[in-house]
Amino acid sequence: MRLDVTVHFVHYSHELFETLRAYPKPLLIIIDHKSLPDNAVQIIRGLKQSDQFSDVPIIVLGEDNSKKYLSECYSAGASSFIKKPSSHRETEEKISLFFKYWLTVAEQPGANLQHG
Repeated sequence: MRLDVTVHFVHYSHELFETLRAYPKPLLIIIDHKSLPDNAVQIIRGLKQSDQFSDVPIIVLGEDNSKKYLSECYSAGASSFIKKPSSHRETEEKISLFFKYWLTVAEQPGANLQHG
């Protein structure tokens, strides 16, 4: 199954809001837990305080899945946390599986998705 999605990458957290405003509202936002200069928890809080993006699901991708860190992410408003596998191939597989789930199984408010 091929999913037709557009992905935009930003290298630094301070570029995120600028990039979000330059494109249509995203279906979801994926944040690396080691984002700089703001970390994932700070970014989530900023997004959830924004009227424009507060309802967009936020997924954290990272290595640190300690109970304390997971709790911080979910308390800040993260919708999900995906632990990065140890290899690049496994990471690609896990992300692909996530997108298939998120875009074909999970119900999205107001979404009328077409996949090619």
